[in-house]
Amino acid sequence: SEILYSNRLKAMEVIPDDFDMDKEITRGEISEIVCRIYNLDYTSGGSRIFSDVDEDNPYYQAIDMVYTHGIISGFGDGSFRPNETITNEQMIKILISMTGYDDIASQYGGYPSGYMKIAGENDVLAPDTAGTDIVTGRKLAYSVSAETCSQRNFVRNIGFGRSPTSVLKLDL
Repeated sequence: SEILYSNRLKAMEVIPDDFDMDKEITRGEISEIVCRIYNLDYTSGGSRIFSDVDEDNPYYQAIDMVYTHGIISGFGDGSFRPNETITNEQMIKILISMTGYDDIASQYGGYPSGYMKIAGENDVLAPDTAGTDIVTGRKLAYSVSAETCSQRNFVRNIGFGRSPTSVLKLDL
């Protein structure tokens, strides 16, 4: 159930206990969430990569970290748009990139169609929200659920600081 999914993310300290599961998630927030999933140190350093992400942005270092690891990219105009709500297509791209399947997505046409094809074949999005274009905490919890993925026996360790037994499992 989605309560189980969200409780697992809270137990992993990916989202705080008071996280509103119906809240829309921004591009900046998802950057921090990805860092927490992989236990990436995003508390120091960083460089200004995007024109609209200054050092005083609360997600500055997390954005730099996920960009450096190739999980999230910006827009053609040099911006990141950290305060924009993340879309389904963007979330799917992140999830597929986190599992190391960018090459396969490229073979299927790249962003967004290749990533959406992989997601569609593997039930990555929550069934009750798949028709909407926004990503809420509820959709995130379903999509990155260790429980759902362990049922499918899919584990991919991309080597970002977690042991193979505790690495994030995705719906692929």
